[in-house]
Amino acid sequence: MPTTANDGAEAPGASAPANDDARVLGSGAGVGGQREEVERDVAMLAAAKRIDTVRARLALRGHTLHVVGAQGGETMFLVSAWGNSRTLASVDEVETFADIVSGART
Repeated sequence: MPTTANDGAEAPGASAPANDDARVLGSGAGVGGQREEVERDVAMLAAAKRIDTVRARLALRGHTLHVVGAQGGETMFLVSAWGNSRTLASVDEVETFADIVSGART
């Protein structure tokens, strides 16, 4: 028979868990390396957003952006339009190129 609030018995699930994970989150006391992994994931997402943003900016000007892996594990960026292409070494270079083709920088 279920307990009621008036009989003084504790409701099911009302007691605090033996290990409150909420206290551990963000304290650095979690599984070793977990914080670094999260920070790395956040950095990767930020880089992916930058790439997607510059890809959209280039697409508005008729260019396509391809991200390719080069020898040695480096990432290269290939921008192409109308039968012409340019290889760039970093997202910063791609953003600068996008500024040039969009007329944002003179």
